[in-house]
Amino acid sequence: MNKVFQSAQNHALKIGREMKKYLQTVLKIFSFVFLAQKKFLRDFFVFLFIFVFIFSNWSQFLFFSETEEAQAAESTIDTTTLDATDEYGPSPSVVFTTSLIGYIFYIDASTQDLVYKVTADGGVSWGLVVTIDSATTGWTKVAVWYDQWTPGDTTGTKIHIAASDDASDDIFYTFLDTSTDTLKGSMVSVISGTTTLDEDDDGSPGITKGAGGALFLSGNFTNTAGGKISKSTDGAGDTWGNITPSTWSSVNIDQIQLLSLKTGNDIIAIKDETGSDAIKYQIYDETNDTWPDSWSNIATLVENTTYDQWFSASIKKSTGDVFLTFASYTGDSTNDIEFWSFDDSSRGGGFSKQTNLFNNDATVMMPVPIIDENNGDIYVSYLRGTLGDTMHVYFKKSANGGSTWSDESVRLNEFGDDHKSLRGNFLSDGRLYIVWYNDDLNDIYGSTVMTGIEVSIDASITDTTDEFSPSPSVVFTTDQIGYVFYIDVAEYFSYKKTTDGGKNWDNIATSIDGSVYGTSISVWYDQWTPGDISGTKIHIAVSDDSSDDIYYTYLDTSTDTLKGSVVMAVSGTTTITESVDGPPSITRGAGGALFVSANFTDTVGGKVSKSTDGVGDTWSDITPSTWSSVARDQIQLLPLKTGDDIIAIKAQTANNAIKYQIYNETADTWPDSWSSIATLVDHTIYDQWFSATINKTTGDVFLALADYTDDSSNNIELWNFDDFSREDGFTQKTNLFTNDATVMMPVPITDQNYEVDNKNIYVAYLRGTLDASVNVYYKLSTDGGANWGSESSALGSGMVDDIRYLRGNLLNKERLYAVWYNNDLDNLMGNTVIDLTSNNAPSLSISQPDGISDTVTIGDTFNITYGLSDGEQVVTVDFYYDSTGSGLDGTAIDECQNQVEGIGGTTCEWDTTGMVAGEYYVYGITSDGIALDVNDYSSGVITIESDAFLITDIVNVGYSSVGSPTMAMSSGAFSLACQTTTGSFGTNTERIYVNNNNGANNGWTLTLAAETPATDVWDGAASDFDYNDPGGGGCTDTVDVDDADSVGGQMTVNPSTATLTVGQCGACDTDNVSKGSSASFDAVAETPVNSITILAGAASSDDIGDWVLQGVSISQKIPGEQGIASDYDIDMVLTITAVN
Repeated sequence: MNKVFQSAQNHALKIGREMKKYLQTVLKIFSFVFLAQKKFLRDFFVFLFIFVFIFSNWSQFLFFSETEEAQAAESTIDTTTLDATDEYGPSPSVVFTTSLIGYIFYIDASTQDLVYKVTADGGVSWGLVVTIDSATTGWTKVAVWYDQWTPGDTTGTKIHIAASDDASDDIFYTFLDTSTDTLKGSMVSVISGTTTLDEDDDGSPGITKGAGGALFLSGNFTNTAGGKISKSTDGAGDTWGNITPSTWSSVNIDQIQLLSLKTGNDIIAIKDETGSDAIKYQIYDETNDTWPDSWSNIATLVENTTYDQWFSASIKKSTGDVFLTFASYTGDSTNDIEFWSFDDSSRGGGFSKQTNLFNNDATVMMPVPIIDENNGDIYVSYLRGTLGDTMHVYFKKSANGGSTWSDESVRLNEFGDDHKSLRGNFLSDGRLYIVWYNDDLNDIYGSTVMTGIEVSIDASITDTTDEFSPSPSVVFTTDQIGYVFYIDVAEYFSYKKTTDGGKNWDNIATSIDGSVYGTSISVWYDQWTPGDISGTKIHIAVSDDSSDDIYYTYLDTSTDTLKGSVVMAVSGTTTITESVDGPPSITRGAGGALFVSANFTDTVGGKVSKSTDGVGDTWSDITPSTWSSVARDQIQLLPLKTGDDIIAIKAQTANNAIKYQIYNETADTWPDSWSSIATLVDHTIYDQWFSATINKTTGDVFLALADYTDDSSNNIELWNFDDFSREDGFTQKTNLFTNDATVMMPVPITDQNYEVDNKNIYVAYLRGTLDASVNVYYKLSTDGGANWGSESSALGSGMVDDIRYLRGNLLNKERLYAVWYNNDLDNLMGNTVIDLTSNNAPSLSISQPDGISDTVTIGDTFNITYGLSDGEQVVTVDFYYDSTGSGLDGTAIDECQNQVEGIGGTTCEWDTTGMVAGEYYVYGITSDGIALDVNDYSSGVITIESDAFLITDIVNVGYSSVGSPTMAMSSGAFSLACQTTTGSFGTNTERIYVNNNNGANNGWTLTLAAETPATDVWDGAASDFDYNDPGGGGCTDTVDVDDADSVGGQMTVNPSTATLTVGQCGACDTDNVSKGSSASFDAVAETPVNSITILAGAASSDDIGDWVLQGVSISQKIPGEQGIASDYDIDMVLTITAVN
């Protein structure tokens, strides 16, 4: 194989000298390894070993080996601002550097100062106004760019600021360094306006930083001057050059936004060209410092001069892709909110139209995209309402690049008004935030963009802290139709219905029975029972503190008719105390029998009743003696599949335990005692401690509990009961949380799709500061609780409060839903945990490798290129490799696990270090947690070639570098005569090692030389002697121009007596690898001997192989009458060189 090798690189490290009492020779060796850069353009390798020979009474040869490689809640931000209708613009003005720390830039009140504010709590509150500049008195508009919005920048701390001024008619630049919150200290005039800059007419400034570090700033001016753009490359924004192309802009109201791309360090400019009612773009070529000859068209955009913020764009910094949204005809009945994407990796296709957010809707305007860099989700915030009167702020989300959009969020603002000037923080991996302006009040407001779309079910209900229960109170019979049961403000037990998946609920609650003064309610839906696929009744159990009984009734969902009467199911012989007694629970067994349990005050404790008549008219007491004797014990009843039995789970408060027992339906008996599950320390204020659900297909039970609510030792645990292996009892799975006082009230809900293959369990829970600021979250396990995904976004829309009483709909195939109670407001709220209806499988395609030009060297990186989307769920993909292209039985690519969604040009960088040379297919496996797994193989292979290198080292028997190697030499004493001292270089524990891995296919040589052959000598404290003077057989000095020193002495190296063996390569041999001959260093020979070959590999030696050399003989002539006893040292180098 032909290779190109550059010149040798010799490095030597000098060793500090040591004085010893007696003569000794010490050799210290340092190795430097130069790794190859490419297989065919390769540095050849030079490895330097430094020898220090020190003579003393000790016989040792020291080696020091060292290797070196050469290679929402709505918040008020400000109530006195400049009329922000003049501050319209597509560019951002708000930045969040972390999830908590954010900055908002704007023009302050009548003084028109350029200012900013900071938040340290995620935008809940904002600090005092900080003036950026007040010397200029005509600030009109501001736009910003944060360093870490630029592709590739993960450490930058500056917020770059562009602001227009209608006093000087210029566009200025400055920056804020967020690492210290210090300003640049000056305002730099970037674009000088040759004509007037009009506050309410001219297009706003735009600013960006390219991936190469250059700054770009644009602005528009009144009259014929139109737009200009400038560039700064000095790193500080002090000097700027005009790079305005002739086709830039000639209309003052044109709006232009600048964005950085990933490819080529280029930037993209997007312009609303008002003269032609079009939105266009062009790309600045950073390498050639040029713009194209003209703008490229994207779409039609008809502007509105009153509501003059028409478009905005953002990027996904990991790919450089651009996402653009605009209102195509603001205020008109034909107005659409459109969404377009630009693939930076395949620019030839231009912008691609995705799905509109709205069609033919005059009520929506000013869309602003924000990108979640964690997973690529796109949020578009917008205003909707009556223009100029009652506008509200909303958002929609897309998890697949704009192909589909979520339902509209709850509004982010509290009161409708003439809201305008919507701005977002562009992109973030910590917090997505939106700000807007109230044109009537001149106020600026802001809110976190949340994924939770919480709805209010009932705004005035009985204090539900008394309605705690492990049993469910919400049912969804289809994806769209659901029912929630609760005690309303008059203490009647009531329900509400939704027909749109929980987005809206009945305005007026339906009272189930006005004669019962309810305290707590639980329900059971027929189709939750194993084997039931057609039942339509929701069975209801409610406790009444007036009659002190537990009542039963039902709602038939096929006709929405009630039973018509309430039946006393459990008679209380003592008082029911609303805030103390355990809540009722109800279930229906697989055999059709109904069961109701409840607890009462004082000594009676708990009871359980059974009805077998099919309609719940007659009930019998089946309470065992061991049931419960404590009023506040909580019990939940669930049906099992085997034997039509039921299981009862009890929090036994007297001994801080959670236990269970199984009712034998066939024998009509309970066991003699409860069986223990785990420890559960209850809490008297937050008195919902556990909840359980079932997989109705298998009958398995899943129990979630808070082990010690509001204590630092609190765990959220999950336990599993296998209905077919009952003798094993409950088995603990992986905790959701450990030692966390902030979490409580876990509620499990099971996904019933795909029958027994589905092990998806969702656990909703409350987390936050108890009694103050709590929100609702969930985690998902796709393997029955063995592992848990990351925490979801909050299901509450940012209205954190004293939330309690969390209930779920137990199990479902279509929609999992949670309801909760706000204890401060007496509100019942709800939100979908996950919509399972018609969930489409994710779409995955791998475009690279395709087998074309996909060859890399071991240690190089390769970009796996793929497309991944899911219209309904968040989805990730794991990548693997194998050599067959089938079977899905390969090896995981560690750095390409859990990769996020993206359009066709999304990449994951595979580091091939440690790979074995060969050809490999790449495949991905993805799941959205609902649909079955999806996989895709690459159409071609990646070829990974061996990493070519040539190295030498001093190694031990395990082939690890020796840190401080030593070598024994014979002792020397003062002598009148010339003498010789000897030693052996290379031992079993300190081996001379050579490794050729295609680094030298034409052969190689390993040589020994002094660091500076012409001048080096053995250096002693008082006198020196030579290493390369042949005079007198090495015993006297030779006067010669090539040997300028005045001392004698000569070193001889004899590799021929050494032992050569193969190293770690079992298939290699020593054929055509030869030891050098004995030779002496000689400075005065006709051809000086400055280096001695120790070992050589011929062209026919193994191109891939390694070898070990031991026992190289080294001798040194010491002239007679050498001076006083001393240490002597000399620096030597060992060099390995590839033959061209």
